[in-house]
Amino acid sequence: MTDLNVVALVIQEPTAHQLTASLGRIEGVVFDLRMLGEEGASLSSIGVTELPDVVILEINGHREEDIAEIERILGEHGEQVTVFVTSKDSDIKVIRRLMRAGVRDVLPQPIQTQELVIDISRILAEKRARLAGQGGAHGRIVSFLNAKGGSGGSTLAVNVAYELASRFDLKVALVDLDLQFGVVAHYLDLKPRGTVLDALANPDRIDPMFVKALLTPHESGLHVLASPADTSTSLDASPEAMVDMLQSLASGMDIVIVDLPRVYMPWTLAVARLSSPLMLVVQNTLATLRDARMILDVLPRLGMTTERVEVVNNRETVESASVSLDRLRETLKCDRVHKVRSDFDLAVRSQDLGMPLSKASERSDLTKDVVALAEHLAALCDGRERKAPGLLKRFFNI
Repeated sequence: MTDLNVVALVIQEPTAHQLTASLGRIEGVVFDLRMLGEEGASLSSIGVTELPDVVILEINGHREEDIAEIERILGEHGEQVTVFVTSKDSDIKVIRRLMRAGVRDVLPQPIQTQELVIDISRILAEKRARLAGQGGAHGRIVSFLNAKGGSGGSTLAVNVAYELASRFDLKVALVDLDLQFGVVAHYLDLKPRGTVLDALANPDRIDPMFVKALLTPHESGLHVLASPADTSTSLDASPEAMVDMLQSLASGMDIVIVDLPRVYMPWTLAVARLSSPLMLVVQNTLATLRDARMILDVLPRLGMTTERVEVVNNRETVESASVSLDRLRETLKCDRVHKVRSDFDLAVRSQDLGMPLSKASERSDLTKDVVALAEHLAALCDGRERKAPGLLKRFFNI
């Protein structure tokens, strides 16, 4: 069984006692406590070759060298190590700077050990699930997340997944994680034979075979794991079960497309960390960009670098845009921006008919942009350029 390596660099004896009492008894955690004296702790005492999974660092108040060392390590190795910081004397400016650098959490003293135990246990579960998924053929997980409600993430997730399966002949699973208001099955005119809730309610049974049995096939070859779409469904799902479910699906697919709800819970954050890329769906309005900027600012302290985020500028229209594409890139500090033009009537008609956009109108600008987005993700699956087959080839197989 995979272990989680945790190193604590501690100045004070009381901090050492708290951490030893709480983390020293977690099964699967290899805990290494190092006392560094009153002169202050330093990450430089840990060599890169022995970089652990988690570092818990006690700093001496506002020492610039401590903070700069944290920023350096996270800048160089932020994908490999999770850092927690604790201090008895840090002001709000220091906390904000540490969070921007990518620190997972700043723990006030005395440390709330129960919350830390939950965080460490979650990181251990995520590591085990990630490594388990690397044991065989393992597809890419791509999530669509609305920056603001109603930005069109579900429509894009459904139609991109459909194009990947039907046009690019990939093995594709589409997962609807909007547990209360999911629309994926409706948009594809499907009657689900199983839902996400069936998997989450049986976490001990989750494996590729069990999850596959819950999938509902679509005529395109797409496989759908639907939402229960029930407002009485609890949103308090297990992050570990959610990760296991997606990793089990990915083991038998080329790509898993996730419709991720705009709900900030431990399990949605765990899914975001699995996603490569996370497709952040925006519209070029000031209100939407404000929310998108907030999301991008908070991701590093949740253990995810923004390099794995791509932006989809949905419903792009020159006439109604209040923000130019160049300003959008500048505001979000992201060059990976995909344009999807607006065709409101087509989008509504396809949803009402339970029909993908390309079947309702092959020649629409909206359809063309969705196909281009699918083409981009298809290329990521195998690392080479993929081109959508032309109309004659698709219809006559030539």
